[in-house]
Amino acid sequence: MKADEASSFGELLRHFSTRAGVSLTELAVSTGLSEGALGDFERDANRSPTLENVQRLAEALNLDQDQTASLLAARGAAVSALHEKLEAARPPQLRIPVPPQILIGREREIEAILNLLNQPDLRLLTLTGPGGIGKTRLGLAIAARVDAAKRYAEGVYFVDLSSTTDPALVVNAIAQAVGVRTASGRSLEDVLADFLRSKRLLLFLDNFEQVIPGALRVADVLTTAPEVTIIVTSREPLLISHEHLYAVPPLPVSSHTWQLAPGRAASDSVRLFVARAQQARADFELTPDNAGIIESICQRLDGLPLAIELAAARIAMFTPGALLARMDRSLPLLTGGPRDAPHRLRSMHDAIAWSYDLLFPEEQRIFRALAYFAGGWTIEAAEYVCTPDARGAGAEPQWSIVDRLTSLAAKNLMQAAGDRGPDTRFTMLQTVREYGLEQLESSSELEAIGWRHAGYFRQLASQAEPALYGRDQAEWLDRLELAFPNLRLAVVWSMEHGSPDDGLLVVTALWRHWHMRLDVAEGRELLTRLLDHRTTLSESCLAIALIVASDLAQNQGDYPAAAALGEEGLSLARATGDTRATGLALAVIGTNERVQGKADGAIDHLTEALTIVEALDDKPFIAQTLWLLGDIERERGDISAGRAKLESSLAIARSIDDVWQVAWSLGYLADTARTTGEHEQSLYLDQECLMLQRDLKSTWGIASGITGLAMLAATWDQSERAARLLGARASLRSKLGMPLVWPMHRHWYDPLIRKLRQDIGSDAFDAIWAEGAALTVDEIVDEGLKVAMPETSAPTPSGTGTNEPRSGLSPRELEVLRLIVDGRSNREIGDNLFISTRTVATHVAHILSKLGLDSRAAAAAYAVRNGIA
Repeated sequence: MKADEASSFGELLRHFSTRAGVSLTELAVSTGLSEGALGDFERDANRSPTLENVQRLAEALNLDQDQTASLLAARGAAVSALHEKLEAARPPQLRIPVPPQILIGREREIEAILNLLNQPDLRLLTLTGPGGIGKTRLGLAIAARVDAAKRYAEGVYFVDLSSTTDPALVVNAIAQAVGVRTASGRSLEDVLADFLRSKRLLLFLDNFEQVIPGALRVADVLTTAPEVTIIVTSREPLLISHEHLYAVPPLPVSSHTWQLAPGRAASDSVRLFVARAQQARADFELTPDNAGIIESICQRLDGLPLAIELAAARIAMFTPGALLARMDRSLPLLTGGPRDAPHRLRSMHDAIAWSYDLLFPEEQRIFRALAYFAGGWTIEAAEYVCTPDARGAGAEPQWSIVDRLTSLAAKNLMQAAGDRGPDTRFTMLQTVREYGLEQLESSSELEAIGWRHAGYFRQLASQAEPALYGRDQAEWLDRLELAFPNLRLAVVWSMEHGSPDDGLLVVTALWRHWHMRLDVAEGRELLTRLLDHRTTLSESCLAIALIVASDLAQNQGDYPAAAALGEEGLSLARATGDTRATGLALAVIGTNERVQGKADGAIDHLTEALTIVEALDDKPFIAQTLWLLGDIERERGDISAGRAKLESSLAIARSIDDVWQVAWSLGYLADTARTTGEHEQSLYLDQECLMLQRDLKSTWGIASGITGLAMLAATWDQSERAARLLGARASLRSKLGMPLVWPMHRHWYDPLIRKLRQDIGSDAFDAIWAEGAALTVDEIVDEGLKVAMPETSAPTPSGTGTNEPRSGLSPRELEVLRLIVDGRSNREIGDNLFISTRTVATHVAHILSKLGLDSRAAAAAYAVRNGIA
């Protein structure tokens, strides 16, 4: 055989050896290679010589340049043939690992990701999310689905990067997964690029977060291999071209699982819990008794799959109720993952530590500080608390903290908390926060962070206090509601670290907020705890604290405690010469007497209070004291005097843009109109009051607002609606920790209930009452707005060309209609009439309904035609 007839490296090597007269043994001695290796080369076995070995063979056989080139060419063909042989022999099932357990839920996510993969421009899809969210399991499900469907001609390859810590080795991991090996004289990058260049396949790169700088290697693959698609799982984005992000969400939790019924499915979180619990205890079942508890456990774990699985494994030791009771600090419970699972996934602690250890030291410090926040934070709050030289609440944030927050969010150690409130807010999953607190408590930073946190939220409460009496009160109520877990934490810190005055400043600054949004019981409980430190409190703080505590006790129906606290606060205010506190104490004492029906004492105290607050020109409390006095005078039969005070109260409240006071004044004017039989006027005022209270999200105000509407419904023989509204009212007051009815209202409330029960029937009344109690706040308001005068009371629509306007429109609706004629938008109408755009929209809907019209233009034409405009 001649050299040019040789078809393989082995044949060519035998030809040159025979021509040189060199035996296998002699060739082994001269090259330093073993006889076994040389024999494999000659037989073209599953081995390929390196370039160095080819050079040794050429020297030992005394080959010239052309002969050496032919041997090298044959060697290259052998390498390619070997790669093809290895690829063909690779078992397809080994390309994608098979998870040991089936995936529960995620149908929506799988469908969404498959749709993304169908997009022609998608080359790189990164599944992001915190540790334990289930990125790998979801990615494997996707990979298996597309592999089974043969969507990629050369298949799907799984690249496990969990044990790779050097970004430079990303290419090695990919090459190993697809079966490419290096060759002397060429870089592995080049060999891999050649292999992938014409391939249509899917690479699944798992656990990329610890080799993020290696993202440039991924970009190279996308550039050189146009038919390759890549799915990546990572706790942070790769931030390279072509990247599409898909944030893997927690499993859904809430689906009212405790109301198990045929056809009602449990949430995915609960299904996962039950499936894993049954692996730990074969007889475990989901029942109506334990379903609500399991749902609470899943909510506590934020729907995080790994956390749910680890908690469910504890069912072998605990009942669901016992497990929930031990979850105040859940990380110690969330251990014991399978031994064959990666170490980072055997406990939630390890899963979070994996991410924490990848942070730079400054990022770790910020992360620890952020973990102190309860219920989330704003960028401004983060800067103040996490940055020692922060300039104070209200200052623009420095870009340094913004960069840190951006980095931590990208690594999924914190998340944006949605669009609630005027400020961008962030939060942590509860298990992540627990880990951060653990790191904070073991550091030397906790004391400093606690004081800075308390200082920021004390400033926020002080800043909010005057705003709660002005036009921006709704916005500030939203801010305070979102910040309340942190405000509570600041109070407790101050109390436990020798500064109860600071805690009192927060609680008393929120006085109005307790009434409008928060649980009165909690405010009173915090004040009670603070008053235990009265010997260390300043007298000015103590006086206000006693007055606010008296007011909250009265709202809970604890009239004796309210009286004692009020008198003590009044005595201290007078002793210290605090005129404003004296006026407030008198007003609180008078209010406590009023709700008990002690009209004479109430008038005396409220009149004295009015003299003081008028001298101070304290308009919010002037308005409040006037409507309190006006309602007492109405109750006593002096309608004229009562109405005059209520109208004065309304005028003052409007002059200072105090929406809450406006709403209450309207409500008491509605009571006055109802007392005198002006039912249509009462309906208009009550519904206007209700819409304003809804805009403020004032639960107490809504409960009060629907009371008059229930009475009107009963007057107009709309007994079922009246019963439904009263059931809703009772539910709202119960949630606020307030008594069902003030003693002063028993004279009309009890007879009304008896009459409705008699008219409807006892069983039907109870059922309708329960319906009302189950309504949401928005549904309650809608029910109240449906109260209407009987049809016989309203004239039929005009339509005959007469100039008589329809009297079915309330005075406010007529005002709105006139502004519609002027071409005003809902926002402009709201600004003009001092009501929200939502209230304007409600008025517009009522106008169109009453007039039987379907557009604002038609309403405007009606108004012009009938001389309203």
